[in-house]
Amino acid sequence: MKPKPVLQNPLRTAAETQLTSALSLPARPVKELLHELQVHQIELQMQNEALHNAQVALEESRDRYFDLYEFAPVGYLSLTGEGRIAEINLAGALMLGEVRVKLVDSRFASHVLPEDAEHWRQFLRTVLQQHGRLSCELRLTRGHNQHFYARLDCVRPKCKISVLRIALMDITERKQAEAALLESEAFSLAILNSVSAKIAVLSREGVILAVNNPWRNFARENGLQPGIPAPGTEVGANYLMACQPETGLAPEGAMDASEGIRAVLDGRLPSFNLEYACHSPRQQRWFQMSVTPMGNGLKGSVVIAHTNITDRKQAEDERRIAAIAFECQEGILVMDANRKILRVNQAFTRITGYTQQEVEGKTPTILRPKRHPASFYDDVWRDINRAGAWQGDMWQRRKNGEEYPARVTTTVVRNKTGQLTHYVGNVTDVTHSQQQEQQRLRNETAHRNTLVNEVHHRIKNNLQGITGLLRQFAKKHPETSHLIHQAIGQVQGISVIHGLQGRALSSSVRLCELTGAIADEAQNLWQTPVTLELAPSWLPCVIAEKEAVPIALVLNELILNAVKHGGKANGKVSITLQKGAHPDVVQIKIYNVGQLLAHDRQTGAPDSGLQLIAALMPRVGARLVREQHGDQVVTLL
Repeated sequence: MKPKPVLQNPLRTAAETQLTSALSLPARPVKELLHELQVHQIELQMQNEALHNAQVALEESRDRYFDLYEFAPVGYLSLTGEGRIAEINLAGALMLGEVRVKLVDSRFASHVLPEDAEHWRQFLRTVLQQHGRLSCELRLTRGHNQHFYARLDCVRPKCKISVLRIALMDITERKQAEAALLESEAFSLAILNSVSAKIAVLSREGVILAVNNPWRNFARENGLQPGIPAPGTEVGANYLMACQPETGLAPEGAMDASEGIRAVLDGRLPSFNLEYACHSPRQQRWFQMSVTPMGNGLKGSVVIAHTNITDRKQAEDERRIAAIAFECQEGILVMDANRKILRVNQAFTRITGYTQQEVEGKTPTILRPKRHPASFYDDVWRDINRAGAWQGDMWQRRKNGEEYPARVTTTVVRNKTGQLTHYVGNVTDVTHSQQQEQQRLRNETAHRNTLVNEVHHRIKNNLQGITGLLRQFAKKHPETSHLIHQAIGQVQGISVIHGLQGRALSSSVRLCELTGAIADEAQNLWQTPVTLELAPSWLPCVIAEKEAVPIALVLNELILNAVKHGGKANGKVSITLQKGAHPDVVQIKIYNVGQLLAHDRQTGAPDSGLQLIAALMPRVGARLVREQHGDQVVTLL
């Protein structure tokens, strides 16, 4: 048997040849040669390891590319410059309904529906002429009897002029949905009827082509007859004719509306908007009309929409009125829930000297003078939060440090849920008012003193005249002298109410003595017991000179009134003097049996007999009360 020939490895043959050449060279030291061979061996091992790693990375990259390319959810394909398929992934092949072997090198145009073939040719020509991403939508065949809508996103790489990269997506469902929406008249009408605006479509001549339900309802509600649409508002009518003033049907601003619609129809304006009033007998209303041109198949026509803006107009009016009221003569400051000032009006600046910028973000403490303690303001804010409002007089300080009397009102503002959101303060400078009030009180006091002096003077003169007449009568008729002198004594006793005649100084009159003298004279005159009781804790009370006569007149009227209305008929009248609740207050109580009528409870009532008392009573520092206690009437001064 012949031995099998040994197959020669080309690499081995080349290595042996190089070795033979090396041996023919001059002899080198064996040690040096051995070192070079070892180094060369290590280099070969490193190169071999690098090649192995590169091969592994290449395989991993290929697998990753395969996963991304082959199993992508969209189709990927590459076309040559002639429009032939060079490569296509599995998703693209499934979309076209063919195996990849048959698709490769086939013309992509053969998979385009004939109706879209010209569109594809123009698109391909455009893509080949420029760089960048371009897209188009086509109908492609799937197999032999089916087709689908596809979107093509194409890009031509700069490095490969004759190659196109295409991403292919199936958009059939989207196209079907769009077609259904566009072809559904019911859908369009449902949209029109779902809006609150009154909408109509006008032809180029102004004829109404279509309206929505809100338009129809409004036309019926505002017709000349109930249930019958207003003229010029139905489909087929010329809306421009209805907007003429001579028809007597157009609201205010109809000519402006007509001109605006014509301008949009003629192309002189891109759109038109108008706000107008359209009041009914029961309500004030405002509307906004917008005119917008139509496109596509209805080019030349317009859409008119009337929107009710009554709420907005009323809100604007309310804001305008509030702004006018805000700039009143009374200072106003608006604070947040933390009492930080948000806004003030011009009157506030005029009164305090502080501008909006100077007080914004600050609290009302900048207005506090040193007259009131901190507890005063704590009580005020406590009352505000408890009651929702507070009003009163206090001192405040201007920017220049001047203090002035002010009447302040603070009100709490809450939202719909009851949460406190703001405080509103009102400030009025009452300096002038207080001066006027003080002058009025001075004038009133002067008038009262004049009245008292006049009454005092006239009564004294009358008493002197009466006494003179009685004396003359006694001289002429001596037999009556005893009775006349008794009457003269009674008349002279009445003079006690006019400053206690015979005393040198009226400033030394004591209240208990004056009351006792008047009670004695009333008792003698009416022959009715009038008793005076002093409380155990009573201390003598000296009456001021200017008040002696008025008090005497008031006491005389009250005691005589008690005697005449109860004491004379029922036996007696009693009077008590005692200190009041405060050290500077004295109480005088007069008791008599009787019944107090309702109108007698008011001092100075026409039939109460107390008109003089009402005129003589001081406006401050004195109070008169009449009450019924069982069968007794109690008069408290």
